Amino acid sequence: MKLKLYVLLAAINLLCVPSLYAQKDSPKTDIPPTWTDGYYRELPNSYVEVVSASASDRMAAREKALRMVVERRNMAAGGRFEVRVMDGDVIVSGNENLTVKARVVDEYARLESGEWLVSLLVQTCKNPMYTYETVGVSDRYPLTVKSFVPGMMQLEKGQTTKGLVMIGAEVAMVGGIVAFEALRSSYVAKINSTHSASARVGFTSSANRCSSVRNVCIAGAAAVYLWSFVDAIASKGPRHLMIADAELTIAPQFGVGYSGLALNMNF
Repeated sequence: MKLKLYVLLAAINLLCVPSLYAQKDSPKTDIPPTWTDGYYRELPNSYVEVVSASASDRMAAREKALRMVVERRNMAAGGRFEVRVMDGDVIVSGNENLTVKARVVDEYARLESGEWLVSLLVQTCKNPMYTYETVGVSDRYPLTVKSFVPGMMQLEKGQTTKGLVMIGAEVAMVGGIVAFEALRSSYVAKINSTHSASARVGFTSSANRCSSVRNVCIAGAAAVYLWSFVDAIASKGPRHLMIADAELTIAPQFGVGYSGLALNMNF
């Protein structure tokens, strides 16, 4: 029996989808998003996956990738359909009717060996009546435990040089604090171990110098730590996927002898 659904148009939003996490019209950079290496996740109402295609023209590569979204639904539905891209929409036609509800969450394109490689992060609903879960991308990173460790959040964002500089500077400052405090304590002990006035003056002078250098190291360690923490919050990194795992959704449910709405709480 042929599959009959009411809608023939597979609507795919070509713009990045605003979410709780991603700012609308966020600027694109040449830094590859973290999801370009491949991503797939099944959510209660939808699938989130990466599709990639290449062609000599960027728009041709993009349209080819969009067709792949529907072609995957073809295989899932067990039917064969013709897929055409017209004015930014994906049109599905054939002897059977097919509804595809999908949207492009993010995209990235780069030129490789004279051809454009376009990667799309796509969210496809399992049923066209279902609602999308909140999925988005952001070049901002949430505050985590790594934000409190100098250089670690920078490494997380792929800012390797900056992260290593911060780690090295903090280690050097802490090492200076320990070393010069040990020297200061040593000179203080020597002051109390001699009765020579000139020796006591020399040891006192050396202890004061060690104390001054130690204080400089303390200030330097605090400055590096503050720099790292503020940079961890303020600086941008590669766009990464963010999914609202706690979400309330309502979806229609049908079965033998019953129909209704299902209230789903996803944690």
